[in-house]
Amino acid sequence: MLAEKHVTRAALRLHKSQPAVSHALAQLRSHFDDPLLVRRDGRLALTARAQALEQPLQEALSRLNGLLAAPQFDPAVVQGRMRLALSDYAARILLPPLVRHLRQHAPGLDLAISQASREAMQAQLLDGELDLALGIFASAPGEIQVQTLFEESFVCLADKAQLPAQGGLTLTEWLQRPHVMVALRPDAHDEIETALAA
Repeated sequence: MLAEKHVTRAALRLHKSQPAVSHALAQLRSHFDDPLLVRRDGRLALTARAQALEQPLQEALSRLNGLLAAPQFDPAVVQGRMRLALSDYAARILLPPLVRHLRQHAPGLDLAISQASREAMQAQLLDGELDLALGIFASAPGEIQVQTLFEESFVCLADKAQLPAQGGLTLTEWLQRPHVMVALRPDAHDEIETALAA
């Protein structure tokens, strides 16, 4: 209204009805205890109080627009720390190329790396203690965004003397052999165990 000095034109710019803008003007007049817009020579003009409000309002609206605008992310100038949890396997596979990439494209970003169980990683993500967790997550709470980075396959190595003549083992033959499971916890039950049990 201060820019247009006309209620109807202000209503058009605000995508509001003319009565709604008139009502808002009445509320502003009451709040500032000033008419703000007065009729002079057949048109509306700003009072001294309204003129004094123009600059502070412009600055406030500019700051508000800056807050509401989507921030521009520039990895080259970002400063901060990213908290990452990953297994020793993920660290071996992903950490070297990730560090090289960050040194080149985001040199101001530090990595804080930890290791935890899947359950702990998910809890830390939900609590905001981690920014990213890399691991095998068959399921995750809906609040956690999950993305597949790559798929892995397994290979079984065996003494050639212990293999049948055709050189390979059927699943039944393989399952009949003794197995050892290495786990961080004695009660661990991972994806391989689940697949073998099926």
